[in-house]
Amino acid sequence: MNHTKSRNAKNVIRGAIMFVILLMNHACLAQKEAPSWLNTGYVPLENSYIKVFCGGFAYTETQAKELSTIEIVKDRDMYTGGSYQWANGCIVEKESGRIVVKANILDEYTEKQPQGGYKVYLLVQTATHPDNALDNVYVGDKYPFSARVFVPGMAQIYKGSTGKGAAFITGEVLFVGGIATTQLLCNYYTKKMPDASYDMGKYYEKMARICQISQYACIGGAVALYLWNIIDGAFAKGRPYVSVDGKMLTFSPYVSSNSTGIAFNLRF
Repeated sequence: MNHTKSRNAKNVIRGAIMFVILLMNHACLAQKEAPSWLNTGYVPLENSYIKVFCGGFAYTETQAKELSTIEIVKDRDMYTGGSYQWANGCIVEKESGRIVVKANILDEYTEKQPQGGYKVYLLVQTATHPDNALDNVYVGDKYPFSARVFVPGMAQIYKGSTGKGAAFITGEVLFVGGIATTQLLCNYYTKKMPDASYDMGKYYEKMARICQISQYACIGGAVALYLWNIIDGAFAKGRPYVSVDGKMLTFSPYVSSNSTGIAFNLRF
């Protein structure tokens, strides 16, 4: 019974430490998060609109981007029936070179396919009229400071790093569980000492001391992980997001009685 409880305490501590090691490995090897704008449909602004274009699969990243660029021109062709091409951030007529409309590739995301090859997604802002100035749209991955950093994992989840946020939450739960478990075991062995024989009393004293040291280790681990959570939550980059005139544009699925799709709103 005593040995089982001791092993349980050691397993909790060992599990917490191993999880922190895995968390560090995850943080170092994490791949680029898919941007929040990836499933954006048509988003109208005052003088322009935002839309995502993807030309489909290609064997090289360069070819995939060219296919997506062609889709930008096709989008304008569909409305005007003209013959256009992409040149220097503008859609121009193929023959005359006259600018039909101004456009801007705000961001791009490359998706490597499991079977090999690539897809490139382009987030494009296009003026609704050749004379229109493009609205003030910014794409970034740095987030302003938020009080979420003081709650383990919340800032990471807010930034789109759900796996990292879950890892911070689980790590803290494991360390807090280790603190509680080692405290209970320490109390158990301490209570057993007065009524035990000399040899068993020494054994209980040793086990209580081990549990106390283990508890200190769990407390230190919980504090270190919490501080890491604050630093990471405050300074780590997140999923790329879109802002219009300094206000974050968020995208979320919507369902109504007539249709489904992507709703967007400005976050103040």
